[in-house]
Amino acid sequence: ANLKATRLANGSTLKAGLTVVSENPVYTKGNYNSTSKKPAAIFADAYTVLSGSWNDANGAAGLSSRVATATTCNVSFITGNVPTNAGNMSGGTHNLPRFLENWSGKTFTWKGSMVQMWKSQYANAVWSDVDGTYNPPTRVWDFDTDLLDPTKLPPGTPMVNAVVKRGWTNTGGPIAGN
Repeated sequence: ANLKATRLANGSTLKAGLTVVSENPVYTKGNYNSTSKKPAAIFADAYTVLSGSWNDANGAAGLSSRVATATTCNVSFITGNVPTNAGNMSGGTHNLPRFLENWSGKTFTWKGSMVQMWKSQYANAVWSDVDGTYNPPTRVWDFDTDLLDPTKLPPGTPMVNAVVKRGWTNTGGPIAGN
């Protein structure tokens, strides 16, 4: 099957705040929003980080042909994952941004906010740390405190002002699942 995806490349400098939204997977290649940081977000089925040395010709080759270079991304993301079930682990938070390269001895620096909101519909292969998909980077991750200022949020950021539980109301109808 031909999986549709969006790749963002040459994005080290953004001219203005940018939010990319896709029902499909989104990839960033190389540094993203790393120079003169602007508010940036990605909302996608899955988010994968490719270093600047990624070469499509080596995509199906062994891990030794896919050696990463240090990469920095300043981007918040809302994405999906593959849920953990009886025999398969999702990879956890450290695998929420996905990787496809040998990152051994290389650093992935990330600043932003990450939210896992749904089960990935398209990028839904089971995660494995033993199948040669990638070796993990040295992770230098930090929450972007600029996000605490509403004037510095990426365009289109979903907002909830307050959630207040006041009590339950019985509408007289049946309860779902009963």
